[in-house]
Amino acid sequence: MLAGSGTAVWHTDSWTQTAAARDILVAMGGSSGMIHRSPGAFSELELLLATVLEAGTDVRLSMVTEDDGCIPEPVYIDAATTNPDEVLASFCGELDGDRCTGTGSDQERGFTLLESALMAPCNGDWLREDADLALVSISDEGEHSVNPYTYYVALFQSLKDEPEYVRLHAVGGDYPTGCSDIAGYVRMYEATIATGGTFHSMCEEWGETLGAELADVSPRTLVALSHEPVPDSVSVIVDGTASTDWSRQDDWTIELDTPPDPGVEVLVTYRELPECP
Repeated sequence: MLAGSGTAVWHTDSWTQTAAARDILVAMGGSSGMIHRSPGAFSELELLLATVLEAGTDVRLSMVTEDDGCIPEPVYIDAATTNPDEVLASFCGELDGDRCTGTGSDQERGFTLLESALMAPCNGDWLREDADLALVSISDEGEHSVNPYTYYVALFQSLKDEPEYVRLHAVGGDYPTGCSDIAGYVRMYEATIATGGTFHSMCEEWGETLGAELADVSPRTLVALSHEPVPDSVSVIVDGTASTDWSRQDDWTIELDTPPDPGVEVLVTYRELPECP
């Protein structure tokens, strides 16, 4: 931080680009009727996993089915996992045919399952600070967590520096009335809209399409500032060269027009906006 004359306070924030990466957490719930669903939920989940791994991007995938949020070792699947299908099956609290759900009381509370897994100390630190976070909830029932969906969206997005790096996706009954005998997944649908995620009907095949969406990981372009700047005072240096290829995304964030290569340093210098007297 550099102090100028009078009350002007200047800051230089440094940010280094990392390789594009994504952590995926799936919450699988629903009723005993999941075993009879066509297309089968677990078969579609296996297809999702295969699609993600075949894409070759830096992705970790995990799944929660139990109320305590604890995920069996090795906690996540990535490109180095030698037996991904077996590990995926081990994440199921109960695997009966094509049904993969837990045995607790939160099987119709996808938000609650996701919250439990994200906050549970038993899962260690598998979530990476510099990776995007994709949350996926799959159920053939409605969403019955106790709080409104806006509460969970705010909670999950608070885990990253920028809310854009957290998105919710869902598979369930069509919005708003459902399909076949599957209830509409209304609140989860609303959360996908609020976060820029995607919603897929459980009455159709979804594994490959959702897998491709989750594997499509883009490098970061948002730089969060430590203080609110005076708008006209901002200057940006990318890899040692002054740049004008950026814009203000909001009061505390700038967006680069082109993502830098991994390892490139971005310096943002600006005067801090004084507080109103």
